[in-house]
This record gives sequence, structure tokens and C-alpha cells, in this order.
Amino acid sequence: MLSTDNTPACITPAHTFASYQFTPGTYAAHSAAAAAARAEAQEYARKNFKQHFVDKPHWMALAGARGFRLPTWYRPATGPRIKHYSERLGLSMAELNEATGCRSFRSLAELNPTWPLYAVVGLLLELAVELKK
Repeated sequence: MLSTDNTPACITPAHTFASYQFTPGTYAAHSAAAAAARAEAQEYARKNFKQHFVDKPHWMALAGARGFRLPTWYRPATGPRIKHYSERLGLSMAELNEATGCRSFRSLAELNPTWPLYAVVGLLLELAVELKK
């Protein structure tokens, strides 16, 4: 679709950006807040999550073969996050139920509350390989 001056409608003319002003310090404030939240999450993970898994190099290789990285070591496993990776791997809830006995992604996360998300995703990767997905 073209606008009145025959430019594509998806292109915003440069003059519309002229009124935007960059506020100094905004990026630094958000960056500092994000760093503080990340440090807090990492400290929580050090105290509450198991961090050493013998299969981690294997999981990293499986993830690399699938074209993605494992989640960060401090990210907690939750139902929605497990669902996201299950969908990326093509695993259905029925297949997970058959393999684990869990009827929901949340119950799978609660099965091992001291495991970070990357460990649960590693198990999903192994299941996907076993099911040839």
C-alpha cells in the first residue's frame, strides 16, 4: 500500500522521528536495574538450584544440533517456559505425560523444584531424540 507521496506505508518518514528526544541516563538506569535483577536471580539460583549435571555437555550438543542454546543457568523452570521449549521441540503434552507421568507443564516443573530450566530442557531434548522428533 502506498501513501499519498508514493512511499510504502510501512516506511516511516524521517521527519516523524524529529520530535523524539533521547533522554540521557534512561538507558543507564534500565541497564542498571536489569543488572541488579540478574544478580539477584543468580544469587537465588546459587543457593537453591542444583548446578552440576553430568549430562550438561551432552545437552549442549543436542541443543546445538537443534539450532538453539540452552537457557541460562539461573533461569527457574516454570510451566510456561517448559511449554515454550516443548513446542519448539515438537513434543506434545501427551508424549510428556507418557514419558514422565505429568499431566501439565507446571507439574513437570514441580517434579524437580531444585532443577534450573536448562536441566529440564536437557531432558526434553533427550526425549525428543528418543522419539525421533
